[in-house]
Amino acid sequence: MRENPISINRTVLPKIRDEKTSVARSLDIKERDEEIINSLLLFLKNMGGGAILLADDDTNKLTEVLTRLEERTLELMEANRKLNELSITDGLTGLFNHRYFLRELEAEYRRAIRYRRSLALLILDIDHFKQVNDTYGHPCGDLVLKNLAGLLKRCLRSTDVAARYGGDELAILLPETNQSKASEVAEKLRRQLEKSLFAWNGDSFGITCSIGVAAVPDVGIDNWNSLLESADKSLYRAKGEGRNHVIAFNSYKMQAVPKNGRSRQQRVVSTH
Repeated sequence: MRENPISINRTVLPKIRDEKTSVARSLDIKERDEEIINSLLLFLKNMGGGAILLADDDTNKLTEVLTRLEERTLELMEANRKLNELSITDGLTGLFNHRYFLRELEAEYRRAIRYRRSLALLILDIDHFKQVNDTYGHPCGDLVLKNLAGLLKRCLRSTDVAARYGGDELAILLPETNQSKASEVAEKLRRQLEKSLFAWNGDSFGITCSIGVAAVPDVGIDNWNSLLESADKSLYRAKGEGRNHVIAFNSYKMQAVPKNGRSRQQRVVSTH
C-alpha cells in the first residue's frame, strides 16, 4: 500500500483540454483524448512511494509534456482516420470502393431484413464506354467517370452509398427505399446524364447509361448476394433492350421504367 501518493495539481487540466491544435476534433476524439489524459494522471498518482509535491516549474513542465502528448495523439488519430478513408475510397472517382460497397451491402441487407425495412440497389453502367476511351483516350474516360461521380453526389442523399463497382460500373445502395421509388431515382440519374455534354480537346460529346434496379422485400431475393445478382440481371436486360434504359427486377418479371414520366408500352420479360 502506498502511504503517500503523488499529489497532482488538477487545475492544469482545463488548460490542457483547451489547448488549440491544428487538428480538427470530433466528439469521439475529445472523449478518447480525455481518457488518455486521465489515464496518465492516474498513472502518475500511483507512481513512486514518497510524497512528492510538484513545484510551479514542475507543474509547468508537466503541462508542457502532456500538451505535446495530446497534440501528438490527436495527430496520430487524424492520420489513422485519413488512412482508413483512403482504404475505402476509389482513388479516381472519390466514391467508395468495391470492398467497402460489399461490406455495406451485407450490413444494410441484414438490417433491412431484421427490421422489415426497404432497401434498394442500383447498378449503373455507362453505354459504349469503350468507344469513349478508344476515340478520345483514357484520360477523357477518367474525366467522364469523375463527372458522373459528381452527378451522383449531387443527386443522392447523405445516407445513400455510391461506389465504383468496377470499371465503368457504379453501384448505389438506397436504404429505406422501395423498388418504385428506386426506379424514380434511377430514371432521374439516367435523364441527368443524358442531358450532360462533355468537352475534350475542342470536341464535345454526350453519353448515356443503363441502370438495373432491385429491392427488398421481394420473395425472389433471400440474401444480399441474391439482391446483387438481381440488380445485375436487370442491368444486363437494360443493355440488351437497347441501352439508355432503366429496368426494375422482381421475382417474376423485369419491367422497363417509363422515360421522362410519359407512359409507353412496357416490355415485360420472364426471369425463368
